[in-house]
Amino acid sequence: MKKNNALNQQGSPVTDASSNKKKEKTEKVPTLKMLAAQAVKKSNPLLFFQLNMELSPEIQQKYVEEPKKEIIKKAEEIYLEKEQKRSEKVEKKRENLSTHECFVKGMSCVGGIVLTGIYLAVAIPVLNAIKADTNTQATTYALTIVVYTVGNCFGMCFASKTAKLLVECCTPKVSPEVVDLENALPTLNNL
Repeated sequence: MKKNNALNQQGSPVTDASSNKKKEKTEKVPTLKMLAAQAVKKSNPLLFFQLNMELSPEIQQKYVEEPKKEIIKKAEEIYLEKEQKRSEKVEKKRENLSTHECFVKGMSCVGGIVLTGIYLAVAIPVLNAIKADTNTQATTYALTIVVYTVGNCFGMCFASKTAKLLVECCTPKVSPEVVDLENALPTLNNL
């Protein structure tokens, strides 16, 4: 009998294909711990979360951490989807409100009133403090119309920002939900 000293193209000895298959089969045999973990997963996967014992790192990773990550990922996707819908809703309402003629005119009027109020709140005490003559007081009060007009312009400019602020306050925020593993895990296993 001759020995099989055949070499392949890389120069390493040719091995028998059946010996490779045997090695693969022996490597794929799961340990007793893994078999037990698979049985627990099939019968009651919540036991991994309810038992108060240390699990081996491979079981911890495969049967506890991976399902947790999947549940958290799905919860994050749902949250981001709700947040996206809310932001689209806010943008649509803001656009409708900021282009509404009555709202823009109202904001213009509010801007004029606010700026005029600030002007008069500062001007009147100053006029009284310096004991201004009648001409100075008349000029100061006559300039009120200019201040009101400037306030109208500011009110119009800030109508869009005010509309967004109002809509943001009136539209409920998406609340982050707490993920309950006991409720989420069975639905994850059914998928």
